[in-house]
Amino acid sequence: MHKKHTSTYPVCISEHEFTIFPNVFCPEYGEGSRLLAEALRYANITSSDIILEIGTGSGAISILASEYNPSKIVATDISPYAIQCATLNADRYRAEIEIRQGDLFDIIKQDEQ
Repeated sequence: MHKKHTSTYPVCISEHEFTIFPNVFCPEYGEGSRLLAEALRYANITSSDIILEIGTGSGAISILASEYNPSKIVATDISPYAIQCATLNADRYRAEIEIRQGDLFDIIKQDEQ
């Protein structure tokens, strides 16, 4: 269940601390984010891979994926709060992630796969 928060707060995912803004989904609330973070360890991500995360929220999954050096990561979310939150967290870890605001695939460029 998504809890309503009125101020920013920290969470820890895969030994990384992330700041969560009010109105941004917290990766601690469900098993999905934790399972995906754990699966990244076994995903065999290479420097030629391109990763797209739709609904990035805090940016945690994209940031964790960036540690495996894919060639490109695009993280998207429709929420301006999530974009600000993901940007803050990506900057904190100096993660090279392209963060875009928009709805699902609408902001994916024609020449991107």
